[in-house]
Parts: sequence; structure tokens; C-alpha cells
Amino acid sequence: MSAYGEIKRTSGTAPLPSTVWAPPAKDGVVEGDRTISIHHLTLAAARGLPGLLEYLGKVFAKEVEDGLTYPQEGEMAQTTFEAYFFAADVFVGIVGQASPSDVRPTSGNEGPLDIHEAVAQRSWEECVAGYYYVRCDTP
Repeated sequence: MSAYGEIKRTSGTAPLPSTVWAPPAKDGVVEGDRTISIHHLTLAAARGLPGLLEYLGKVFAKEVEDGLTYPQEGEMAQTTFEAYFFAADVFVGIVGQASPSDVRPTSGNEGPLDIHEAVAQRSWEECVAGYYYVRCDTP
């Protein structure tokens, strides 16, 4: 059960465009070719990505079980997780590769990259760098 009770999405806005970020330069040099692309997902979009919701739910359940961050009490069913987490704006970071010259360090670049391109047929375990939601309560 959610410690906050039922959360309902207040507005239906279009997702933000994806951005691609490179790690900050160390001594003026970008190391490696790793990037993180950030994708704003709706529940409907996430349902169109086979296995993603189940993977995110599994990671969330482990985080709750560890007891260090979320105030949830007990186990949460997958449908409850989806209703809770996707009642807000969800952003998923995907590890990728690009030439450091393609992406300015520490600043996001909007581009045509979508989550399918970013995943590049890898498993969610291989490519999800992290995910979070942004929830704003209005009086």
C-alpha cells in the first residue's frame, strides 16, 4: 500500500522530448563514450515496452524491502506499483554510447533518440541506469 494513499494524475500533458547527457569532463577531457539518455514515459508508453514495467516494479520492490528510502508498508502488487509510480511524471535513464563530440558534457541535448533506439535490443537489466518520478501536489 502507498503511504500516501491513492494518487491520481492531475493533468494529461505530452511527454517531454528525450535528452542525451555525457559524463562531466575530468581535467577538460571527456572519458569514454558512455552517455545517459533520459526518457519521459507515460504508463501507456511504458506498457508498449515489453518487460519494462515488470523490471521497474521488481527494482522498486527491492528498494522498499531494503527500507532505506520509500515509506511503503509491505509488498506492493504490480498494478498498485504502476498506479502509484505512474501517477506522476516518470523519467527513465538509459545507458548508451555516443561519440563524446556528439554530446556536450553535462548538458542535455534534445535529439531524435527514442527509447527503442537507446535500448538497442538490450535487456532492461543491461541498460536502465535509473528511474524516478516527479510528483507535485497542488493545493
